[in-house]
Amino acid sequence: MGGKPEERLSWKEHLHSLGVELERDFGLSAIASRALLQRIGEFLETSVSGEDGTRSQWQIVYPTVAIGQAAGKPIRYCSTIPVSLTLVHPSDAEVLHNLGSPALRRTRLTRLCTESYRQGALLSHEDLSLLLAVDLSTVGRLMKRCSKENGRPPSRGLIQDIGPTVSHKRQVIRQYFLGRQPGRIAAYTGHSLGSVERYLADFGRVLAMRNQGLAPVATSRITGLSERLVSTYLDLADEYGNPEYQRMLDHLLLRYAPLQDEGAFDE
Repeated sequence: MGGKPEERLSWKEHLHSLGVELERDFGLSAIASRALLQRIGEFLETSVSGEDGTRSQWQIVYPTVAIGQAAGKPIRYCSTIPVSLTLVHPSDAEVLHNLGSPALRRTRLTRLCTESYRQGALLSHEDLSLLLAVDLSTVGRLMKRCSKENGRPPSRGLIQDIGPTVSHKRQVIRQYFLGRQPGRIAAYTGHSLGSVERYLADFGRVLAMRNQGLAPVATSRITGLSERLVSTYLDLADEYGNPEYQRMLDHLLLRYAPLQDEGAFDE
């Protein structure tokens, strides 16, 4: 066959086929053909393959639920967005050759979730199962592995709070106590900055209300957070309640839940 796997994949691109035709049928030299193809490629990249609904030869258009649709809302009532997803990329061949198929599936999963998120939509585990041709349990395992390596990809379950756990909120709080600023936490976890700020603010409010002596049930009613989530935040407050983290706790309370006037939480 000749060439490396990634080179053989690039030889299947439309522009490479055009280069063969220019040399064979129009008598261009290899140097002239490459120069012309480079200019054509630059033109196509800037004028055709943008984020305006057009797509490259490696991409597909896939209908995806838009960001902001409420958790638990039936799909048939959700707003959707057609997003361009890179199902195959020339670099995939190198990943497959050097690291194997499991690494390639994780690479594709992260790429698909990130591309969809940047275009204002979120892929569900069901979407990823179809796009990657694997079952749902495999998608779950891939997500866990990605989380350990580079942070969990921004799927619908992560961003819209769908699913049986609130582990992503725990992740945000723990990143805060590792000393990361909200912007870095957002980049690491795949959340929007607004979501990170909201989780930190909710945590700070729950902590402030506990300091005021309010019971978890009352805290849940006042904040609008579920009792389960309030319990999760209280567990995290206990976990980081030692003197080592006191300065960060004080900063969190000052920034997100400043001291209320006496009686502000009275029922």
